[in-house]
Amino acid sequence: MPFAAGATGQSAERIFIDGEEWELLGCPIELDSLLSEKVQEHVPKDIIFSTGCYRGYIGTWELKDNRLYLRSLSFDVFDGANPLDNAILESIFEPYCTDKGILASWVTATLRVGRGECITHIDEGFDRNYEQESLLTIHTGTLANKKEYRNYVKKGASWDDIEKSLQMAFPAKLLRKDEIFTLVAIEDVI
Repeated sequence: MPFAAGATGQSAERIFIDGEEWELLGCPIELDSLLSEKVQEHVPKDIIFSTGCYRGYIGTWELKDNRLYLRSLSFDVFDGANPLDNAILESIFEPYCTDKGILASWVTATLRVGRGECITHIDEGFDRNYEQESLLTIHTGTLANKKEYRNYVKKGASWDDIEKSLQMAFPAKLLRKDEIFTLVAIEDVI
């Protein structure tokens, strides 16, 4: 039986870059299906399920010395946030544990991070834009490239501006009904 579903905007992960918190608009753990399965085995039974966080957890990351580290995982449960015990976290990510933390060497991808005011938001996945954004190209857990962007909203034309422009450009009368414009030729109005 066919099934259609709309996507929902997802909760961002957290990442610290040079000590400043950003939103990580993606899920690096989900890049490795085996790691994702292992994490899912530890999702608490009393989790607050949300379509805004299908994965069930929020990761906290850090970019330090040009390396990407997983610092913690937490779950929303009925009595508050529930961080995953460090011993369990280290057992899940045992091959990636270093003396500096869990090095995300399974990650080879471009990750998008943002902070500041949310400029645009479409309620689907991580489809949103912030005042400040960066694209982090990560290769086996190491930062290979970083591109920074500044986003802003520029005032555009108003409906009144559009109406005036159309009236000047076309020898017609412009009728406005329920915010839908209809052009009527002058000959039809007389």
